[in-house]
Amino acid sequence: MGKVFVRLNPEKLTEQISKIEKLAANCDASAKRIQTESVNQGDVYPSASHFKSDIQGSINNVNMDASDIRTIMNRIIEINQNGLGTKNPGGTITFHIPESVNQQGVRAFDDWTQGVADAQKLIKYSEGDPAPSEAELREFYARMQQNQDNPNYASAFIDPETGQIGPSRLLDIPTDLQGMFSASWDKGKQRSTTLSVDVGTPIVGILAHILSAASTTWSNEVGTNYANELVNQAQDGNHPQRPFVLNGMLQTSRTVDIDGDGGKEEVGLDYNDAMVTTLARRLEDFKAGKESWGHSLNPFDGGLGDTFAREQYGENLLAGVVHAMTGNVGTAQEWLVPRNKSGKGEVTDVSQDQSKTIDSRIRNLIAKGVLGQGQWTTDWARLGDEIDQRLNFGDTGNQAEDRYRQSVTAATTASIMNGLGDGENPPTMSDEARLMVSRVFARHPESVVASTEEGNPLNPMYTSADGPDGSNPRFSPRFTDRALSNLLGQVSINETARTHFGSKMAEYYQKRINEGVKNYKETGDVAELQTAVDEQSRTNGFVTGAVARQASIQAKNGDKGGQVANDAASAAVGMIPIPIVNSASSFAITELKPFVTDHQGGAAKDAQNALSASGSYTTMQVTASLLNSGLYSSEDLKASWNKADNNPAIGALLNSDGSLKRGGITREAVDEAITASEGDKDQGGHNEPASLPDEVDIPTGLEALSAKLHNERDAAHKNEPELSFHKTVKDSHKNGFNAAKPEGDAAPSNEWSTEGDNNDKKYEKDG
Repeated sequence: MGKVFVRLNPEKLTEQISKIEKLAANCDASAKRIQTESVNQGDVYPSASHFKSDIQGSINNVNMDASDIRTIMNRIIEINQNGLGTKNPGGTITFHIPESVNQQGVRAFDDWTQGVADAQKLIKYSEGDPAPSEAELREFYARMQQNQDNPNYASAFIDPETGQIGPSRLLDIPTDLQGMFSASWDKGKQRSTTLSVDVGTPIVGILAHILSAASTTWSNEVGTNYANELVNQAQDGNHPQRPFVLNGMLQTSRTVDIDGDGGKEEVGLDYNDAMVTTLARRLEDFKAGKESWGHSLNPFDGGLGDTFAREQYGENLLAGVVHAMTGNVGTAQEWLVPRNKSGKGEVTDVSQDQSKTIDSRIRNLIAKGVLGQGQWTTDWARLGDEIDQRLNFGDTGNQAEDRYRQSVTAATTASIMNGLGDGENPPTMSDEARLMVSRVFARHPESVVASTEEGNPLNPMYTSADGPDGSNPRFSPRFTDRALSNLLGQVSINETARTHFGSKMAEYYQKRINEGVKNYKETGDVAELQTAVDEQSRTNGFVTGAVARQASIQAKNGDKGGQVANDAASAAVGMIPIPIVNSASSFAITELKPFVTDHQGGAAKDAQNALSASGSYTTMQVTASLLNSGLYSSEDLKASWNKADNNPAIGALLNSDGSLKRGGITREAVDEAITASEGDKDQGGHNEPASLPDEVDIPTGLEALSAKLHNERDAAHKNEPELSFHKTVKDSHKNGFNAAKPEGDAAPSNEWSTEGDNNDKKYEKDG
């Protein structure tokens, strides 16, 4: 960025403009004469007959250029009369313009001069010279908004070298204007005394857009310097409103598809990376300066112009920074975790020990604000989702860079989630935040599963390797018992969030069981399959414990606004979809759907009912997954049918030869079961489940089949494992429940272990 010196003599330029206009007029007259003579000669030469029309476009262009130059000259004269540049004794006007504007031509210069004129007008309004009416300000604001995102227009306001408004005035203008409509002005004349006249908030947003647009043209050095000067001015104790105005500017939003999902999100404005990073680092531990000339630092002393910013934007001076970071995700990552470099300047992976330091730092940052349904919590959830989604994946072509990105993303994602769920009780989040948290968890099912074991691992980031020699490391986040319990309780409240999470987890469970079955058939070792069933059951139990704890705490606090949908049992089973079982030889998954979740125990409100309902659904889910895996042969299923002693529930699923009835547990059968379960509504408006016909009682059949499912061991296979997992499901489910919901609804642990080796070997195949 630089500046260009401009010298303008209006008198001489007017002479040159006149010459250009005269040239165009002479060309027009000559063209007309040529055309007339061509007609007189009978249009002997066709080219001559069309000369006038052919040249008219060029003549018009010359006239337009002359008009543009005259307009710009007049604009320069106008803004010079209001203070731009210097007018020398000979009549020459001198001033500087940004080099970027000069390089873009006339249109960019016109935008810049309009910005200069508006900036000068804004300054005069803020000084009360003249004091504007509310209508005048509203009209002026509307004109500014039309250009606020134009970098050339914006540079006229706040370019560090050529702009009309410096950092201190930038932070003062909103309160200066607001003060005119809330306190005495102009020698005691009372202009307004009502708080309903809000002229400060709109200009904060406009100036934020202008700052954003201008900063995108700056070098990192300029951005850093400007940010430092902004904070320096905000520390002036004689202007206690400045930090809050800056906070408000950074809280300003733009609407954009930031995550590439096709929808529009409200995120922070796009700023120069170095500027917003410097602001973040300086505002982390911001301390206002002491006043020196008697101005009270009490926000309730003095005029309303001095207090509106604090009241409007809050006292958490990091709120604006965090919101701004949602629109600058790469910058957010760099702020939260400064780049790792070796002594040789090479980027290096984040270590497990370093991940604990990162976790502590981010938890402390999140603790600076109040977690709840407000923007602070939603912004942090968005940061976690954006960082996890956008920075973790992709191939840069540089192995060291890719490894670093994966490691730092895993550590950052874990830390943000752990910070959001760090409180004694679950925070009450917005639905937007719940959905973003569910997306993070759904992206890392292996991390969720590993984190459901009672007690926390050594570190919030785990490293595994695909290669036998430790090569090709992979990094995954880990969540504390407390954070996972608190946040899953929140996810359960929103139907979209819990369905998304539940379906992704079910897909992961099926994958793990399929891997275990494959290994068993190849090696005869059932350990991997046993582990997969244990993980699935424990995780479902943990989810249920989280939901039950959420509901219990809400009930104790009398919180009706964030009530778990339907009841704890329904919310829990809504996160445990049951796979549809196909009769094809592969038993492939054809669909995943939460199974009759709206009709699970309409009166079930307590944890025990949730545990019972979830246990049943987990049994159904595991059974369906095992059927889908191809673990059991038709002979095994036939034996299970025989052992059922004509149980009609199992008979609803299996024929006597071990084949699945009705072509399997099909979509049609499920829909029929759901329809049959709805029954008629009683006068109280509650659904009373009807008795399910035996031939479509799929849930009951799956649960009953679980207790009978095992391989038929004949004499030749008597040493093979029995492949019965019914007890594992029940026990592991209960263990997971207790990990998420300790006795008395105490908060689960949020401290990292100090013992062990962070052994997660059983999850190395994840991903």
